[in-house]
Amino acid sequence: MDQVIAWMKNPVPKAELVQFQPWKYQSSACLLPSSTQNVASLAATPQGTPSSIPQTSHRTNICSLPKCRYPSSVPPGKILKTDMPQFVVVSFDDAVTDRNINYYRTLFNVSRQNPNGCPLAATFFVCNDGGTDYVMVKELYDQGHGIGSHSLTHKFPQSWWLNATKEELADEFGGQRDEIVQRARIPSSAISGTRVPFLSLGGNHLYDAIQQLGFQYDSSMVTGAYSEQDRTESIYPFTLDTVPDSTLCTLTKCPTKRYPGLWEVPLIRLYGNESDPCSMTDSCKTVDVEDAYSYLMTNFRHVYMSNRAPFGLHMHATWFNNQYNFAALDRFLEKVQSMPDVWVVNMDQVIAWMKNPVSNKELLKSQPWQYHANLSCTCTTMSLIENATETQNATVTIGMYANNVVNTATIFKLPLMHIITSLCAICIYVTV
Repeated sequence: MDQVIAWMKNPVPKAELVQFQPWKYQSSACLLPSSTQNVASLAATPQGTPSSIPQTSHRTNICSLPKCRYPSSVPPGKILKTDMPQFVVVSFDDAVTDRNINYYRTLFNVSRQNPNGCPLAATFFVCNDGGTDYVMVKELYDQGHGIGSHSLTHKFPQSWWLNATKEELADEFGGQRDEIVQRARIPSSAISGTRVPFLSLGGNHLYDAIQQLGFQYDSSMVTGAYSEQDRTESIYPFTLDTVPDSTLCTLTKCPTKRYPGLWEVPLIRLYGNESDPCSMTDSCKTVDVEDAYSYLMTNFRHVYMSNRAPFGLHMHATWFNNQYNFAALDRFLEKVQSMPDVWVVNMDQVIAWMKNPVSNKELLKSQPWQYHANLSCTCTTMSLIENATETQNATVTIGMYANNVVNTATIFKLPLMHIITSLCAICIYVTV
């Protein structure tokens, strides 16, 4: 009972309980060699590699935000569930072309807004293979979407990615980042995440390359139970300051060493209407628009009604070859964007919130993430464009909203000093 009370005073999830010692044992059979040594220093990871977590008598000294976050289903910060924002994280893999850009324009049209009046955002993991149109990539970036590297070649066979060297993987992900920078004119620092083709983790070689290249995060690791009946609360994004075990990294090859400060935004399994597990949204079978919409909403409600971890919908635009899937996602986004505590954001924004978690109420009043330099939403804040002068002309598009309907749109040029305004329900897109 003393141990139960000690845990109640300092509750930790199961994943952390095996690493730390929230109580002091009395039995000699359970005494540690040193009173300051933790359980993790003696344990081995599921891959058989001894843990290298620093020894300390208090877990917050080992890992604390904003630089470190252990895997956990417990929300960061001391936020009540009733005031916890629910993030919806939509991502697309592969080329951006004239075959799919209109889907993205429709899904994320300017009339759809987050609770603070700013636009919905997704993340696009772009590869050069497949005829990517980099003008369209720039368009997506200018609208506030996240852009990530999905490799230069997306080559076959799938097994190549499992066995590639660190140098080969660095060429793939770094090369694609360079391609985006040069052809889409997007700052290198804005391309902060990766996703490996086929979700084929290359073990330490992959994460060595990602960390060496200076990426902030990866989103390739699949987690979640294989069976819906074994489903538990979803994991929040975490840093690789510990070696992920087999419940966190369920597809090979998983890393067997630590990558301090490197964030992982995991793909958490969804479950189809027939309870089939799906690593990506488009891998579950649907038969019509009602079936597809039910699939999306059922999985969303599970997270929304439990711990409100970021809810991921990760897919390829080829899912829309069945038009009813597109209609279902369109309907889903229309539904969730009307909810006062649901935010459709990109992965950079999720990580920014993880580093500095605030309640939904505070999120409405403040902006824990910064939109990139050429997008500013005046409903929350209006700031000068980076590197722009007061006399520099800028092209401005203003969308006037009333009941989420765009009434007018005007394009004109004027000195930047005249753009500084703060009109509620107006989002200003500025390109210098």
